[in-house]
Amino acid sequence: PSPKGDSVLEYSYVILTSNKMRTISLLQKLQAHTNDARPDYTGDPKSNVLIENDDKVFLDALGSKADVVLHYHILHQIWRRGDREAARRSFVLTSSRVFLLDEMYSGDGTIPDEKNVSRKKLGNISLTVIDSASLSRVSEIRAANEDPRLITLVLQSQNKLKRAHRWRLVCNDGECAERLIDDVRKAIKAKPR
Repeated sequence: PSPKGDSVLEYSYVILTSNKMRTISLLQKLQAHTNDARPDYTGDPKSNVLIENDDKVFLDALGSKADVVLHYHILHQIWRRGDREAARRSFVLTSSRVFLLDEMYSGDGTIPDEKNVSRKKLGNISLTVIDSASLSRVSEIRAANEDPRLITLVLQSQNKLKRAHRWRLVCNDGECAERLIDDVRKAIKAKPR
């Protein structure tokens, strides 16, 4: 409660936008609108609503401290064989690696055991690395013929006795899939051999 007796509430929102560029655009618009709506806003950049960039914390958690996030995308992973449902994943491309993450948010309904949510702060993020590889192990990335949203990323095996494995990914639309493919190809070309 404030000194006047009014109740003051704090809110935390988790917004899933699927890719980094849309997120940046949304946050810039949100920041501008919020500042314009504030009666105490003077136009001074120091009094702007604070939006933090957690890229460094995120990269530290992945063990890629010297990297730069080039592409981030929420998508789905599918399997050719088996009777498995598509799984929501986060694809992260850095300047030296690709990551496939299981990204879950407390309270969004994707965590099967929601009983533990009361012990966790709503909106907290849980990241688990499902798979990762250096860019030098990416032997191919291509769109599927049957659906422009589908991508296959082929990773060379680290062991010559094993065969390459594939990530079969589904983006929200064909444009996002094309951008992901282009970004991975650019990162591979830019990576010194």
